[in-house]
Amino acid sequence: MSVERRAHPGFLAWSNPLAWWWALLIVVSGANIAVWFLLFRQLPEQPTSGLGSTSGIELMLLLSAAYVFGCAFRSFLPRADVQRICLFDTWLSSVAVGRSVATVAEIAFGVQWAITLHRLGTMTGSDTSLNAAWAIVPLILIAECFSWYAG
Repeated sequence: MSVERRAHPGFLAWSNPLAWWWALLIVVSGANIAVWFLLFRQLPEQPTSGLGSTSGIELMLLLSAAYVFGCAFRSFLPRADVQRICLFDTWLSSVAVGRSVATVAEIAFGVQWAITLHRLGTMTGSDTSLNAAWAIVPLILIAECFSWYAG
């Protein structure tokens, strides 16, 4: 029988280094969200360049939203899945929810890299970049399967 350990509510005292660490996570996540909203408001207004179309920008914004908000969620409700430790005793802190959010964010991040490498490889004629672009997403999907199995 496994026992779930949860942080005591007194961890929020400013004398506790954990409270400082958690506050820093929240500040960084808030800054990331603010930058994402600035980009969301600015990028669609930009004229399309040779790097892509408006739909390409919209796809990248969608993928970056999945990553930024997924990371922010895991910053607001941090947990150590394998050790079964979390700061807040809520169903949102469950392993299944946390792993699901992380999976979506990590796949979105990998797809962004694949798109970027593919465009750079196409622009420069680099077969290495194109091959890496095609390999990233399948490798990320395999890694996600292993992380679900290990969790």
